[in-house]
Amino acid sequence: MEGAAAMRKRLFEHSRRVGVSELRDEEVYESLLTYGSTSVSMLSRELGTKLCGHMRGFERFASTSREEFEKIEGVDDDTALFLCLLTFICRRGEEQREESSLLDSPAAAARFIVPRLHMLDHEVTMLLCLSDDLRCTQCRIVSEGGAFSTQAGAFPIASVILNSGARIAILAHNHPAGGPEPSEVDVMVTYRLLHALKNAGITLLDHIIVSGISYTSMAAHGDFRGETEKERSVYCPLPDTVGGTAEA
Repeated sequence: MEGAAAMRKRLFEHSRRVGVSELRDEEVYESLLTYGSTSVSMLSRELGTKLCGHMRGFERFASTSREEFEKIEGVDDDTALFLCLLTFICRRGEEQREESSLLDSPAAAARFIVPRLHMLDHEVTMLLCLSDDLRCTQCRIVSEGGAFSTQAGAFPIASVILNSGARIAILAHNHPAGGPEPSEVDVMVTYRLLHALKNAGITLLDHIIVSGISYTSMAAHGDFRGETEKERSVYCPLPDTVGGTAEA
């Protein structure tokens, strides 16, 4: 019976010989299993194949919970925890990659926002804090389950932005029913927030309204007309990018 250390050495020698990019998916799982549990034996080869099938390669890996790993025959507690830590690394890496996205136009902002809001059946207000070069450094839900007009106040929004170290932000909220066009209330509340945040030294670049995969940019719509901050001229140089659809 081959122990975990011997198996790990064999698999690493194989990886060096053929190259990591040439490993089959089940061989990657088999290698991971030699780290996940000290009790791994030759059965890990069979288990690697089983995991590969269960995850459909790596398609489902990052979204699999520890509890689901534990339900797979042959996966012990140590291995389930190890695999769960790897899924966390995958998810965190993707989140950090997305949160460093350059949001230099309404279309770019919509590509970031729409996938997060388009499937919700209740109203949510989202705040994106941006660096000086217009990259998202933090994405937060600031109100949920009620009207934008009653829950998204200037003070808590300003507090989140300032505590993040940012001085530039984009707001977004969804319309679970109806289209993405701003209502009179949306325009009124956004106008108040725009100027309240400006008094706090914060530039509100845009307010994106999402309905399904469609969106409207209130900045491009003209609702921020008269605001001449240099960041806005970089973010929204053209008036013909009011809205559209974004990949979800």
